[in-house]
Amino acid sequence: TLDELKKGYSRDADYRRKTEELSFEKKQFQSEAEQQRQDYSKRLSELNQILAFANQQLNSEASNIDLNKLYEEDPVEATKVERQLRLKKEKMIEAASKLQQEQQRQLSSYVQEQQKILAEKMPEFQDAQKASATKNNLRNFLNSYGFKDNEIAQIYDHRIVMLVNDALKYRNMKNVKPVSAAQASKPGKFLSSGVKKDSNDINFQKRKEKLGRLKKSGNVNDAASIFYDIITNKK
Repeated sequence: TLDELKKGYSRDADYRRKTEELSFEKKQFQSEAEQQRQDYSKRLSELNQILAFANQQLNSEASNIDLNKLYEEDPVEATKVERQLRLKKEKMIEAASKLQQEQQRQLSSYVQEQQKILAEKMPEFQDAQKASATKNNLRNFLNSYGFKDNEIAQIYDHRIVMLVNDALKYRNMKNVKPVSAAQASKPGKFLSSGVKKDSNDINFQKRKEKLGRLKKSGNVNDAASIFYDIITNKK
């Protein structure tokens, strides 16, 4: 009917608008998220490098000293050297422990902040039952695109969660898109699926390559690229 056709055109317009909005959002948060990621890890990365260098120096120093021989030649000096090496090693272990604690503290703080923002942006996360159901839906959605649970567990950025949620809603909208009477009556419509297979295979292979890059880099830009493929139905 005319009303059904109007509703169909309206849905198509909504799909196009949603795609444009998500495309804009993708471009907007790419640079911001990457900068945030760099700022978050810069200081800890520098500390890790300093600690690794100091540990290397300590190992080199210890390997150049023959304590057994030194104990035979000068037991007092050998005891002093061994004690110094032990104290240095203890300090290295303590520094590594503090660095690990700092990394965990910053990560915990970041996760809490992102969860708070997510609850403000998506009210369903303020309710325990709704939050659990939403998480399961998002997890299943990402699983269907090849993401493993341990990979999904590393998604902390609230913007990525929102983007995945919008992609899931968009796919659900497309799945319930009404078919006009004229389209339903056309014979041989379903035979065209074989023609599209090559294109789908190509898109699937490209997505697998992007997923491989994401697993290696953990880069939000790679994540956004995959999610954009999802919302534009490039499976």
